[in-house]
Amino acid sequence: MAYIETVATHHVQDLSEADIRDIGLLLSQLSSTAQPVDRDTLSQTLEHSLLVLLRLVDGAHTEIVAMGLLSPLHGLSALRMHIDDVCVDARYRGKGYGKLVVETLLTHARKTSARSADLTSNPTRVSANVLYQSLGFEARETNAYRFEFPPEPPT
Repeated sequence: MAYIETVATHHVQDLSEADIRDIGLLLSQLSSTAQPVDRDTLSQTLEHSLLVLLRLVDGAHTEIVAMGLLSPLHGLSALRMHIDDVCVDARYRGKGYGKLVVETLLTHARKTSARSADLTSNPTRVSANVLYQSLGFEARETNAYRFEFPPEPPT
C-alpha cells in the first residue's frame, strides 16, 4: 500500500540521486527559468535552509511529489523565516500535499525565535494563494522589487 513520508532535512546526504532528480523536475514545474539542481547546489542551499519533501512510497518505488524550503532572514531588527520553492507535482495536486508541506515548514519556523514567516506567490497561482490565506498568511501592502544582475561575460 502506498503512503506519504515527510522528510525534513538540512543535509544533502539524506537525499538519493533519484530525490535530486525529482526535486529538479518539481522546480521545472514551478518556474520555466529554474536552474538545474545538483548535489553541490543543494548542499550549499541546505547549509542555512531546511528542505521539506513529501516522498510517495509505493513498494520499491519512491518519488518526491511535493517540496518547500525554509530559510532564515537575519535582519538587525528581527529574525524572520522565508518560505520558498513550494511545489506539488501536477499529477498530485488537490490531495492536500501543499498544505502538509507548508504546515511542516511553519512547525519548524515556530521552533526558532523568528518574528514571522513570509512567502511570495504569483497572483496567477489562485489555488496556492487560497491555500496560503487559509493557513493564516495575510497579503501585505508592499512593493516587491527585484534587481536582476546581468549575465557575466564569458572569460
